[in-house]
Amino acid sequence: MSRISRPLFLLVGVLAMGVILMPTFDAAAQDKKKKKKDDPKEVKKDDKDKKEEKKEPFKPDPAQIEFKHVEKDKTSEKEKTFWVYAVVFGADGKTVAASYGDRSVRIFDIGKKSEVQALKGPAKDAKGLAQYKSLVYAGDQVFVGTGWWNDKKKAREGEIRAWDAKTGKSGKALAGHILDIEGLAISKDGKFLASASEDQTVKIWDLSKGADTITIKGHTDSVTNAAFSPDGKQLVTTSKDKTLRVWDIAGAKELASFKVEREAEVKDGKGKVTKQKELGREFTNAVFTSDGKSVIGVNLDGIIKIFDVEAKKETKELKAHEGIWALALSPDGTKLATGGYDQTIKLWNVADGKELRTIKAHLANVTTVSFSPDNQWLASGSTDGLVKIWSVK
Repeated sequence: MSRISRPLFLLVGVLAMGVILMPTFDAAAQDKKKKKKDDPKEVKKDDKDKKEEKKEPFKPDPAQIEFKHVEKDKTSEKEKTFWVYAVVFGADGKTVAASYGDRSVRIFDIGKKSEVQALKGPAKDAKGLAQYKSLVYAGDQVFVGTGWWNDKKKAREGEIRAWDAKTGKSGKALAGHILDIEGLAISKDGKFLASASEDQTVKIWDLSKGADTITIKGHTDSVTNAAFSPDGKQLVTTSKDKTLRVWDIAGAKELASFKVEREAEVKDGKGKVTKQKELGREFTNAVFTSDGKSVIGVNLDGIIKIFDVEAKKETKELKAHEGIWALALSPDGTKLATGGYDQTIKLWNVADGKELRTIKAHLANVTTVSFSPDNQWLASGSTDGLVKIWSVK
Protein backbone atom coordinates (compact mmCIF):
# COMPACT_ATOMS: atom_id res chain seq x y z
CA MET A 1 0.00 0.00 0.00
CA SER A 2 1.46 3.44 -1.06
CA ARG A 3 2.05 6.26 1.48
CA ILE A 4 -0.86 8.21 -0.07
CA SER A 5 -3.41 5.40 -0.13
CA ARG A 6 -2.61 4.27 3.47
CA PRO A 7 -3.63 7.60 5.11
CA LEU A 8 -6.71 7.73 2.97
CA PHE A 9 -7.62 4.23 4.05
CA LEU A 10 -7.18 5.15 7.69
CA LEU A 11 -9.31 8.28 7.25
CA VAL A 12 -12.09 6.33 5.60
CA GLY A 13 -11.95 3.77 8.44
CA VAL A 14 -12.28 6.43 11.10
CA LEU A 15 -15.25 8.05 9.33
CA ALA A 16 -16.92 4.67 9.01
CA MET A 17 -16.50 3.92 12.69
CA GLY A 18 -17.97 7.31 13.53
CA VAL A 19 -21.03 6.57 11.44
CA ILE A 20 -21.44 3.23 13.21
CA LEU A 21 -20.97 4.55 16.74
CA MET A 22 -22.92 7.80 16.36
CA PRO A 23 -26.38 6.29 17.16
CA THR A 24 -24.90 4.68 20.26
CA PHE A 25 -23.45 7.95 21.53
CA ASP A 26 -26.71 9.73 20.75
CA ALA A 27 -28.76 7.12 22.64
CA ALA A 28 -26.41 7.36 25.62
CA ALA A 29 -26.71 11.13 25.65
CA GLN A 30 -30.50 10.92 25.46
CA ASP A 31 -30.54 8.34 28.28
CA LYS A 32 -28.29 10.52 30.45
CA LYS A 33 -30.53 13.49 29.80
CA LYS A 34 -33.61 11.44 30.73
CA LYS A 35 -31.99 10.18 33.94
CA LYS A 36 -31.05 13.70 34.91
CA LYS A 37 -34.62 14.81 34.34
CA ASP A 38 -35.99 11.91 36.43
CA ASP A 39 -33.50 12.42 39.28
CA PRO A 40 -35.42 13.82 42.29
CA LYS A 41 -32.42 15.99 43.08
CA GLU A 42 -32.86 17.73 39.76
CA VAL A 43 -36.53 18.58 40.33
CA LYS A 44 -37.00 22.31 40.38
CA LYS A 45 -37.64 23.81 43.81
CA ASP A 46 -40.92 25.31 42.65
CA ASP A 47 -42.16 21.90 41.52
CA LYS A 48 -41.08 20.37 44.82
CA ASP A 49 -42.92 22.99 46.83
CA LYS A 50 -46.05 22.37 44.82
CA LYS A 51 -45.94 18.65 45.63
CA GLU A 52 -45.44 19.15 49.37
CA GLU A 53 -48.63 19.56 51.34
CA LYS A 54 -48.57 22.54 53.65
CA LYS A 55 -49.60 21.67 57.20
CA GLU A 56 -51.96 24.17 58.71
CA PRO A 57 -50.80 25.60 62.05
CA PHE A 58 -52.90 24.61 65.07
CA LYS A 59 -55.41 27.36 65.72
CA PRO A 60 -57.61 27.11 68.85
CA ASP A 61 -61.36 27.54 68.51
CA PRO A 62 -62.72 30.77 69.96
CA ALA A 63 -63.85 30.32 73.59
CA GLN A 64 -66.81 32.13 75.11
CA ILE A 65 -64.57 33.64 77.80
CA GLU A 66 -60.81 33.63 78.37
CA PHE A 67 -58.89 34.49 81.53
CA LYS A 68 -55.17 35.19 81.65
CA HIS A 69 -53.11 35.62 84.80
CA VAL A 70 -49.75 37.32 84.13
CA GLU A 71 -47.00 38.95 86.13
CA LYS A 72 -44.18 41.22 84.99
CA ASP A 73 -40.66 39.88 85.27
CA LYS A 74 -38.73 42.18 87.62
CA THR A 75 -35.60 42.19 85.48
CA SER A 76 -36.87 42.11 81.90
CA GLU A 77 -40.28 43.75 82.46
CA LYS A 78 -41.74 41.08 80.17
CA GLU A 79 -45.03 39.38 81.00
CA LYS A 80 -44.79 35.92 82.57
CA THR A 81 -47.53 33.31 82.43
CA PHE A 82 -47.84 30.22 84.63
CA TRP A 83 -49.12 26.70 84.18
CA VAL A 84 -52.73 26.13 85.16
CA TYR A 85 -52.88 23.00 87.29
CA ALA A 86 -56.58 22.86 88.12
CA VAL A 87 -59.88 24.70 87.46
CA VAL A 88 -63.16 24.32 89.36
CA PHE A 89 -66.49 26.14 89.15
CA GLY A 90 -68.01 27.64 92.27
CA ALA A 91 -71.22 26.11 93.63
CA ASP A 92 -73.38 28.81 92.01
CA GLY A 93 -71.61 28.56 88.65
CA LYS A 94 -70.90 32.30 88.64
CA THR A 95 -67.22 32.05 89.47
CA VAL A 96 -64.33 29.75 88.58
CA ALA A 97 -61.15 29.15 90.58
CA ALA A 98 -57.80 28.20 89.08
CA SER A 99 -54.53 27.12 90.71
CA TYR A 100 -51.32 28.32 89.05
CA GLY A 101 -47.66 27.46 88.93
CA ASP A 102 -46.75 30.62 90.85
CA ARG A 103 -48.31 29.16 94.01
CA SER A 104 -51.51 31.16 93.80
CA VAL A 105 -55.23 30.56 93.31
CA ARG A 106 -57.18 33.08 91.25
CA ILE A 107 -60.96 33.39 91.37
CA PHE A 108 -62.66 34.86 88.31
CA ASP A 109 -66.15 36.29 88.00
CA ILE A 110 -67.64 34.89 84.80
CA GLY A 111 -70.25 37.63 84.38
CA LYS A 112 -67.75 40.44 84.92
CA LYS A 113 -65.03 38.57 82.99
CA SER A 114 -62.45 39.63 85.55
CA GLU A 115 -60.37 38.41 88.49
CA VAL A 116 -62.05 39.07 91.83
CA GLN A 117 -59.77 37.31 94.30
CA ALA A 118 -56.11 36.26 94.54
CA LEU A 119 -55.26 33.66 97.17
CA LYS A 120 -51.67 33.07 98.24
CA GLY A 121 -50.18 30.76 100.82
CA PRO A 122 -47.61 31.49 103.52
CA ALA A 123 -44.06 32.60 102.76
CA LYS A 124 -42.80 29.06 103.39
CA ASP A 125 -44.56 27.93 100.19
CA ALA A 126 -42.37 30.18 98.05
CA LYS A 127 -39.21 29.26 99.97
CA GLY A 128 -40.10 25.57 99.88
CA LEU A 129 -41.07 25.59 96.20
CA ALA A 130 -44.61 24.42 96.86
CA GLN A 131 -46.83 23.33 93.99
CA TYR A 132 -50.61 23.86 93.97
CA LYS A 133 -51.50 20.88 91.78
CA SER A 134 -54.97 20.03 93.11
CA LEU A 135 -57.97 22.21 93.92
CA VAL A 136 -61.40 22.00 95.56
CA TYR A 137 -63.90 24.89 95.53
CA ALA A 138 -66.81 24.10 97.85
CA GLY A 139 -69.26 26.74 99.02
CA ASP A 140 -67.15 29.68 100.16
CA GLN A 141 -64.13 27.51 100.87
CA VAL A 142 -61.14 26.87 98.63
CA PHE A 143 -58.75 23.99 99.37
CA VAL A 144 -55.43 23.29 97.67
CA GLY A 145 -53.30 20.18 98.00
CA THR A 146 -49.61 21.01 98.02
CA GLY A 147 -46.15 20.03 99.21
CA TRP A 148 -43.18 22.09 100.35
CA TRP A 149 -39.60 21.65 101.51
CA ASN A 150 -39.25 21.90 105.29
CA ASP A 151 -35.72 23.17 105.73
CA LYS A 152 -35.70 22.36 109.45
CA LYS A 153 -36.63 18.72 108.90
CA LYS A 154 -34.68 18.52 105.62
CA ALA A 155 -37.67 16.82 104.01
CA ARG A 156 -40.77 17.58 101.99
CA GLU A 157 -44.19 17.70 103.63
CA GLY A 158 -47.69 17.49 102.21
CA GLU A 159 -50.38 19.92 103.39
CA ILE A 160 -53.83 21.14 102.44
CA ARG A 161 -54.18 24.93 102.30
CA ALA A 162 -57.56 26.57 102.98
CA TRP A 163 -59.03 30.02 102.28
CA ASP A 164 -62.31 31.87 102.48
CA ALA A 165 -63.12 32.54 98.82
CA LYS A 166 -64.93 35.83 99.53
CA THR A 167 -62.59 37.45 102.05
CA GLY A 168 -59.34 35.82 100.92
CA LYS A 169 -58.52 35.00 104.54
CA SER A 170 -56.48 31.82 105.01
CA GLY A 171 -57.69 29.04 107.29
CA LYS A 172 -55.97 26.29 109.20
CA ALA A 173 -53.74 24.03 107.10
CA LEU A 174 -54.29 20.28 107.28
CA ALA A 175 -50.96 18.46 107.70
CA GLY A 176 -50.28 14.76 107.71
CA HIS A 177 -48.69 13.54 104.46
CA ILE A 178 -44.93 13.11 104.34
CA LEU A 179 -44.75 13.98 100.62
CA ASP A 180 -46.58 16.25 98.14
CA ILE A 181 -50.33 15.99 97.64
CA GLU A 182 -51.11 15.27 93.99
CA GLY A 183 -54.91 14.99 94.04
CA LEU A 184 -57.75 16.39 96.13
CA ALA A 185 -61.48 15.57 96.18
CA ILE A 186 -64.52 16.44 98.28
CA SER A 187 -67.53 14.28 99.12
CA LYS A 188 -70.92 15.26 97.71
CA ASP A 189 -72.18 16.37 101.14
CA GLY A 190 -69.10 18.56 101.59
CA LYS A 191 -68.09 16.94 104.89
CA PHE A 192 -64.98 15.05 103.84
CA LEU A 193 -61.83 15.63 101.81
CA ALA A 194 -59.68 12.95 100.23
CA SER A 195 -56.00 13.68 99.54
CA ALA A 196 -53.86 11.54 97.23
CA SER A 197 -50.13 11.79 97.84
CA GLU A 198 -46.72 10.91 96.51
CA ASP A 199 -46.23 9.01 99.79
CA GLN A 200 -48.42 6.25 98.23
CA THR A 201 -51.35 6.85 100.61
CA VAL A 202 -54.76 8.51 100.55
CA LYS A 203 -56.09 10.29 103.62
CA ILE A 204 -59.73 11.03 104.43
CA TRP A 205 -60.22 14.30 106.33
CA ASP A 206 -63.22 15.17 108.49
CA LEU A 207 -63.60 18.90 107.91
CA SER A 208 -65.64 19.42 111.08
CA LYS A 209 -62.75 18.04 113.13
CA GLY A 210 -59.95 19.40 110.95
CA ALA A 211 -58.14 16.08 111.11
CA ASP A 212 -57.54 12.96 109.05
CA THR A 213 -59.58 10.00 110.26
CA ILE A 214 -58.67 7.26 107.75
CA THR A 215 -55.48 6.42 105.86
CA ILE A 216 -55.75 4.15 102.83
CA LYS A 217 -52.68 2.12 101.85
CA GLY A 218 -52.11 -0.29 98.98
CA HIS A 219 -50.63 1.52 95.99
CA THR A 220 -46.95 0.89 95.32
CA ASP A 221 -46.15 4.30 93.82
CA SER A 222 -47.38 7.90 93.98
CA VAL A 223 -51.17 8.24 94.13
CA THR A 224 -52.09 10.90 91.56
CA ASN A 225 -55.84 11.35 91.93
CA ALA A 226 -58.92 10.43 93.97
CA ALA A 227 -62.69 10.78 93.62
CA PHE A 228 -65.63 9.93 95.90
CA SER A 229 -68.58 7.79 94.87
CA PRO A 230 -71.95 9.63 94.84
CA ASP A 231 -72.92 8.14 98.23
CA GLY A 232 -69.51 8.97 99.74
CA LYS A 233 -68.86 5.36 100.80
CA GLN A 234 -66.28 4.46 98.17
CA LEU A 235 -63.22 6.06 96.63
CA VAL A 236 -61.51 5.55 93.26
CA THR A 237 -57.79 6.30 92.94
CA THR A 238 -55.13 6.37 90.21
CA SER A 239 -51.42 5.84 90.68
CA LYS A 240 -48.08 5.83 88.93
CA ASP A 241 -48.03 2.09 89.68
CA LYS A 242 -50.30 1.91 86.58
CA THR A 243 -53.36 0.70 88.46
CA LEU A 244 -56.79 2.15 89.11
CA ARG A 245 -58.28 1.00 92.42
CA VAL A 246 -61.64 1.22 94.17
CA TRP A 247 -61.82 1.30 97.98
CA ASP A 248 -64.35 0.88 100.73
CA ILE A 249 -63.63 4.00 102.79
CA ALA A 250 -64.89 2.88 106.20
CA GLY A 251 -62.74 -0.22 106.24
CA ALA A 252 -59.89 1.24 104.14
CA LYS A 253 -60.28 -1.95 102.11
CA GLU A 254 -59.56 -2.49 98.43
CA LEU A 255 -62.66 -3.61 96.50
CA ALA A 256 -61.24 -3.81 92.97
CA SER A 257 -58.06 -3.13 91.02
CA PHE A 258 -57.83 -2.51 87.27
CA LYS A 259 -55.03 -1.98 84.77
CA VAL A 260 -54.45 -1.35 81.07
CA GLU A 261 -52.83 -4.16 79.09
CA ARG A 262 -51.57 -3.97 75.53
CA GLU A 263 -49.80 -6.30 73.08
CA ALA A 264 -46.14 -5.68 72.36
CA GLU A 265 -43.81 -7.33 69.83
CA VAL A 266 -40.66 -8.76 71.41
CA LYS A 267 -37.57 -10.10 69.57
CA ASP A 268 -35.50 -12.90 71.02
CA GLY A 269 -31.75 -13.38 70.48
CA LYS A 270 -32.33 -15.12 67.13
CA GLY A 271 -34.55 -12.33 65.81
CA LYS A 272 -37.79 -14.25 66.24
CA VAL A 273 -40.72 -11.90 66.97
CA THR A 274 -43.40 -12.92 69.45
CA LYS A 275 -46.35 -11.02 70.88
CA GLN A 276 -46.85 -10.70 74.60
CA LYS A 277 -48.95 -8.61 76.94
CA GLU A 278 -47.46 -5.71 78.89
CA LEU A 279 -48.85 -2.97 81.09
CA GLY A 280 -49.96 0.16 79.31
CA ARG A 281 -49.08 3.64 80.50
CA GLU A 282 -50.40 4.97 83.80
CA PHE A 283 -53.94 6.03 84.63
CA THR A 284 -54.02 9.77 85.28
CA ASN A 285 -57.60 10.36 86.41
CA ALA A 286 -60.80 8.54 87.30
CA VAL A 287 -64.40 9.25 88.35
CA PHE A 288 -67.48 7.30 89.36
CA THR A 289 -70.50 7.23 87.07
CA SER A 290 -73.58 9.01 88.45
CA ASP A 291 -75.14 5.73 89.64
CA GLY A 292 -71.95 4.76 91.49
CA LYS A 293 -71.86 1.31 89.89
CA SER A 294 -68.98 1.95 87.48
CA VAL A 295 -65.76 3.93 87.33
CA ILE A 296 -64.29 5.71 84.32
CA GLY A 297 -60.51 5.93 84.02
CA VAL A 298 -58.19 7.57 81.48
CA ASN A 299 -54.52 6.96 80.80
CA LEU A 300 -51.54 8.40 78.93
CA ASP A 301 -52.03 5.97 76.02
CA GLY A 302 -55.18 7.93 75.21
CA ILE A 303 -57.59 5.22 76.30
CA ILE A 304 -60.83 5.61 78.24
CA LYS A 305 -61.80 2.53 80.24
CA ILE A 306 -65.14 1.90 81.95
CA PHE A 307 -65.19 -0.76 84.68
CA ASP A 308 -68.04 -2.42 86.56
CA VAL A 309 -66.99 -2.22 90.22
CA GLU A 310 -69.07 -5.08 91.62
CA ALA A 311 -68.33 -7.45 88.73
CA LYS A 312 -64.68 -6.32 88.70
CA LYS A 313 -64.52 -6.28 84.92
CA GLU A 314 -64.12 -3.91 82.00
CA THR A 315 -67.33 -3.05 80.16
CA LYS A 316 -66.16 -0.53 77.57
CA GLU A 317 -63.01 0.89 76.00
CA LEU A 318 -62.80 4.10 73.96
CA LYS A 319 -59.75 5.33 72.05
CA ALA A 320 -59.61 9.08 72.57
CA HIS A 321 -56.43 11.14 72.24
CA GLU A 322 -52.88 10.55 73.40
CA GLY A 323 -51.82 11.73 76.81
CA ILE A 324 -55.19 12.20 78.47
CA TRP A 325 -54.60 14.10 81.66
CA ALA A 326 -57.87 15.96 82.23
CA LEU A 327 -61.21 14.27 82.98
CA ALA A 328 -64.60 15.50 84.15
CA LEU A 329 -68.12 14.07 84.35
CA SER A 330 -71.03 16.47 83.93
CA PRO A 331 -73.22 16.89 87.06
CA ASP A 332 -76.15 15.18 85.32
CA GLY A 333 -73.89 12.22 84.44
CA THR A 334 -74.60 12.30 80.71
CA LYS A 335 -71.38 13.82 79.32
CA LEU A 336 -67.70 13.17 79.79
CA ALA A 337 -64.92 15.62 78.93
CA THR A 338 -61.29 14.67 78.33
CA GLY A 339 -58.25 16.82 77.62
CA GLY A 340 -54.81 15.79 76.50
CA TYR A 341 -51.38 16.41 75.03
CA ASP A 342 -52.88 17.09 71.59
CA GLN A 343 -54.24 20.44 72.90
CA THR A 344 -57.86 19.41 72.36
CA ILE A 345 -60.90 18.63 74.50
CA LYS A 346 -63.26 15.84 73.51
CA LEU A 347 -66.84 15.50 74.71
CA TRP A 348 -68.39 12.05 74.98
CA ASN A 349 -71.86 10.60 75.48
CA VAL A 350 -71.59 8.40 78.55
CA ALA A 351 -74.52 6.14 77.60
CA ASP A 352 -73.19 4.90 74.25
CA GLY A 353 -69.56 6.07 74.32
CA LYS A 354 -69.92 8.15 71.16
CA GLU A 355 -67.79 11.25 70.64
CA LEU A 356 -69.99 14.34 70.58
CA ARG A 357 -67.51 17.07 69.77
CA THR A 358 -63.82 17.96 69.54
CA ILE A 359 -62.70 21.41 70.69
CA LYS A 360 -59.36 22.81 69.58
CA ALA A 361 -58.76 24.28 72.99
CA HIS A 362 -55.25 25.48 73.82
CA LEU A 363 -51.77 26.07 72.42
CA ALA A 364 -50.29 23.55 74.86
CA ASN A 365 -51.30 20.51 76.93
CA VAL A 366 -54.79 20.56 78.41
CA THR A 367 -54.22 19.85 82.10
CA THR A 368 -57.69 20.26 83.64
CA VAL A 369 -61.41 20.46 82.79
CA SER A 370 -64.50 21.13 84.91
CA PHE A 371 -68.25 21.29 84.21
CA SER A 372 -70.44 24.04 85.62
CA PRO A 373 -73.19 22.98 88.08
CA ASP A 374 -75.90 23.59 85.47
CA ASN A 375 -74.16 21.41 82.82
CA GLN A 376 -74.05 24.35 80.40
CA TRP A 377 -70.36 25.31 80.53
CA LEU A 378 -66.95 23.71 80.62
CA ALA A 379 -63.83 25.34 82.03
CA SER A 380 -60.37 24.27 80.88
CA GLY A 381 -56.81 25.09 81.87
CA SER A 382 -53.49 24.49 80.17
CA THR A 383 -49.75 24.82 80.39
CA ASP A 384 -50.19 27.79 78.04
CA GLY A 385 -51.35 29.73 81.12
CA LEU A 386 -54.92 30.30 79.99
CA VAL A 387 -58.28 29.47 81.55
CA LYS A 388 -61.10 29.19 79.01
CA ILE A 389 -64.87 28.81 79.31
CA TRP A 390 -66.70 26.82 76.61
CA SER A 391 -70.39 26.38 75.89
CA VAL A 392 -71.44 22.71 75.92
CA LYS A 393 -75.21 23.19 75.64
